Amino acid sequence: MDKANRNTGKAATEDEIGVCDVAITKAKGLPKMDLTGLCDPYATVMVASLNHEGKIQKTEYIRRNLNPVWNKTYSFPVRRLAQVVTVKVYDHDDLGTDDLIGSYQIRVADFQGSDLDDWFELKDEKDEVIIGEDGTNSRVHLNLKYTPHVDRELGMLHESIYSLGVGEDNVRDAIKRAAGSVPRKRVLLQIGADWCETCKRMYFLLSEDLQVAGACNTYFELCLVDADHEDNFPLLAKMGDPQWLGFPVFVILTGKGEYITTVGTGTLEKDPIVTSEEPDKHKVLRFLTHWRPGGPTDATRNTDDEKEK
Repeated sequence: MDKANRNTGKAATEDEIGVCDVAITKAKGLPKMDLTGLCDPYATVMVASLNHEGKIQKTEYIRRNLNPVWNKTYSFPVRRLAQVVTVKVYDHDDLGTDDLIGSYQIRVADFQGSDLDDWFELKDEKDEVIIGEDGTNSRVHLNLKYTPHVDRELGMLHESIYSLGVGEDNVRDAIKRAAGSVPRKRVLLQIGADWCETCKRMYFLLSEDLQVAGACNTYFELCLVDADHEDNFPLLAKMGDPQWLGFPVFVILTGKGEYITTVGTGTLEKDPIVTSEEPDKHKVLRFLTHWRPGGPTDATRNTDDEKEK
C-alpha cells in the first residue's frame, strides 16, 4: 500500500491522532493442528493499549493449509503511539474451540516513522518461537503503516501531553526498552511542562513527524518528564535540575540509565532563535544524528558498548 492510498484527513474523534493500517498477507511454516497433519488457519488483528481490549478484525479461515495466503488489510484509529498491534493466528475447529497457534506484537511507535513490510515470528503464550511442521520457525507476513492526521500538530497544542510522562517509573521503563533494543539505543528525556507550547511542538516532531520520529525511534527511547509535577522533583534533582536551562530541555542517558549529557533546545529552534520558539526540523534531525549511539559523540567519551560491558 503506497502513501497515496493511506487513510488521512481529520480525526473521527477529538482524541484520535492517526490511523494504523495493518495488512495481513500470509503465513508460512505453521504446525499441524489436526489429525490430518494440517490446520485450518485464520488470523485476527487488534490495535489497543497494552493489556486492554479493542476492536478485533478477522480473516477468513483456509482449509487444510500450513502456508495460508489471506491478503487482507484493516485500518484502526490510533489514540496513543504506545498502543500495540496484536496479530494472532488460530486453527479453526468446526466442532470445538479454535486453538491459538501463535501471536506477534509490536507498538505503533516502533513503525510510526518508517513503514514495515516483513516476516515476523509467531510465539506461543510462553513467548517461545513456534516450530512448524516443516521444521522452520512459524512466521506471519505483515505490512504495517502509521499515518498521522493532517491537523494533528495544532490539536496537540491543546492537549496535556505531559500527563503521559509523570513519574520515575516511565523513565525506568524507557531504560529497560533501550537496554533490550537491537541495535542499541539511548534514552532521550524531554523535560518540560504542559503550559509550554514549544514543548508540545518539539514532542510532535519527535513522536509524529515521519522523518524526525523515524530517526528518534531508531536511535532513542523517548520519554517525557513533567518538570511541574512535584513527584518528579527528586528525579530532576538527581540530574542537576536541568529545567533551569529553560523548556524544553533534553537529558540523554545510556541504555543502562547512565548520564551522558544535558542539552538546552534553544539552538534547535527556527531562526531567528530569540523570537521563534518553534523547533527547526532539520536542526533536530542533526541533533539526533549527533547524539545517536555510535555517532560523533562516541569518539569523545566512552561508548555505550563499553559502559554496558
